[in-house]
Amino acid sequence: MWLDEVVSWTQAKDGLAALIQRTSQDNYPPLNNLALFVAIKLLGTDEWSIRFPSAIFGLANIGVLYWLGTMTLGRKAALVGAAMLALSPFSIIYSQEARMYSLLALAATLYAATCFYYLRAPSMLRGAWISLSGLSLVYSHPYGLLDWVVIALAFAALFLLPIWFSRRTILVWVASNTIVAIGFMPWALILAGHARTIDAGGFWIPPLTTAFLSKELGALAGGRLFFGITLIGAVVGVVGARRRDLAFLCAWVVVPLVVGIVVSILWQPMFLARYVIGSHPPLLLLSGFGWTKYAKDWRSGIFSIVCVAAIALASLPFLRRPVYAYPKDDWRSVASFLDTRMQPTDCVLVVPAYGAIPLRYYKRPLSCELGAKKIGDLPVTMPASALFGVFGLHDEQPTELSRVVDFTDELRRRGWHELYRTDFQGIRVVSYAR
Repeated sequence: MWLDEVVSWTQAKDGLAALIQRTSQDNYPPLNNLALFVAIKLLGTDEWSIRFPSAIFGLANIGVLYWLGTMTLGRKAALVGAAMLALSPFSIIYSQEARMYSLLALAATLYAATCFYYLRAPSMLRGAWISLSGLSLVYSHPYGLLDWVVIALAFAALFLLPIWFSRRTILVWVASNTIVAIGFMPWALILAGHARTIDAGGFWIPPLTTAFLSKELGALAGGRLFFGITLIGAVVGVVGARRRDLAFLCAWVVVPLVVGIVVSILWQPMFLARYVIGSHPPLLLLSGFGWTKYAKDWRSGIFSIVCVAAIALASLPFLRRPVYAYPKDDWRSVASFLDTRMQPTDCVLVVPAYGAIPLRYYKRPLSCELGAKKIGDLPVTMPASALFGVFGLHDEQPTELSRVVDFTDELRRRGWHELYRTDFQGIRVVSYAR
């Protein structure tokens, strides 16, 4: 597991009070950590059990997208759209990661689906489902709040206001969403405090350059072939059609993406492909509609099968070598390497210090652990017979490679000499001795 996944495990592994307290210090709501808490208590702390909730959310989203599609664009479009989601490299990647992105995508789809479900036969019970799905959306991720606002406004503008409904129908829908707003207020205040901190000190996401945006959109697209199939279907589906459901899905796809980019330009960098995963299912549903738009007879079934087969073939190259902006460092192999070489009197120096978080997951406990971001963070004395330097490297950037050299030079000045070095995905381990 990589750093962010282990952070989620650290926040969820103890009691509920500790979970809420730790999550409140981070930049997202606690719903996914609550799911991790249940998984840890029931299944343990192995990698598969920690990632299990995300896999369930990803699988459930396939069925929910089909349900939404049957209520909007029809069964054929729903079938192809759901199949595309099942084979989407972007969705598959985040359904295998112990983070909140799979939940965000599911919650967005579920909220939209419950709105249309309510419209078919308005009732207090169906209004309650809107409230529950809306709360799950806003408590999944900060972008969940944006998705909720966009979906709610588009639904109201395109379906509630232009079409005559009873006053009670509209009031129940408004009340259901008011419950969402009130229910999210406590955590909204926490996130507002974090926003002030970000405004003063900046955020960790890189500036939104053309190269960075292209890389992120490439990850969202799932590779050129899958993106081509998706885009062709979406364009064919939208062109020449004047339908409220298509306009609704287009708003859901485009607005969160545009808002994320504009905020990143005007304020602080806030755009990552995985943050807009809530807009991924409606894009695939639009594409599914385009691919089935002109299939009116028995050939439509065969045509859908051919589409799904082409999508599967397009997905394979990306899954073997995904365009993943943040490669997962191989901490498992590093921990195994240290287990076979470390003695009880040895120390581990982790640079930068936050790399110790995923290392602790695989190697518990570390008898002697030191962390540093810069040379000035090194302790004056290091009481060890041997020292293992664990350095984070991402794509072997020059600054990170020079950092290894700088630390090695400083340790040499203090009487340590380098014995050997071993490279892993994103990590270099250097062995030192006096």
